[in-house]
Amino acid sequence: MHKILLPVLGSVVVVAALISWQFILQTETVPITPPRFTVVVPHHDLVKINRQEFWQDFLLKYPLAKTVQKIILVGPDHFGTRQDIISYTDENFTLYDHELINGLSNHRPPFANVVKNTTLIKSDHAITALLTELSAHFPAATLSPFLIGEKIKFDSLNKLLDFILSECDTACLVVASVDFSHNLSLSQANAKDAETLTQLSAMSITDGSLTVPDHADCPACLYTIQELGRSWDYTWYLWGETNSTGNDINAINTVSHIYGGYLPEATN
Repeated sequence: MHKILLPVLGSVVVVAALISWQFILQTETVPITPPRFTVVVPHHDLVKINRQEFWQDFLLKYPLAKTVQKIILVGPDHFGTRQDIISYTDENFTLYDHELINGLSNHRPPFANVVKNTTLIKSDHAITALLTELSAHFPAATLSPFLIGEKIKFDSLNKLLDFILSECDTACLVVASVDFSHNLSLSQANAKDAETLTQLSAMSITDGSLTVPDHADCPACLYTIQELGRSWDYTWYLWGETNSTGNDINAINTVSHIYGGYLPEATN
């Protein structure tokens, strides 16, 4: 009996070994997806304290965000003479005696309709309002800023999206710096913000579906994080809303703020 069983046991061991090696080879070839996040925060410094609360909650909810190596910041071009382009810089920043390392150093985005304009980048509060706090919360990350013109066609954003996707081969955070409804009464602002939130949640933002400035000062920025969220199979998460008037029902010329993002399932 033993003479018959030994070859069988030997075969079982060989087969088991082959299965184990096959499993090891298979698991070693499975790519590990780096942590990737998209958020939208206002650049209106009236709510700077609210932004800080958002970042604190975000890092508690997503502790892996602390490992972010690249930040890509997109915002509206408030002052550029050409509103049909995307502006960027590949130079490092010195802001309030603090140096920020640019992830685009010697690394021009490889697509048309993107123009280097360091002066414009450094003068637009859509970028500068967030730089020091991003650096404080993500000290190991490089930062790459883009200003998107109001008249940009969403089809032109595909190259930017492809570029961001290629940049997010390591842990990354894409930040849309956006203020929402402008210069409306509180009731009008609430109605426009509700329309915007519906589209963010449904991932239904298309070219022309949101207007400037009634809905937001950068629909293209919202479209950018929406499409990244779609690519990564994320869902919309709303952290909160504020209004420059403190919800004064008699107020006019309001500015609305929405905090949230397209995010993976939280670990905390």
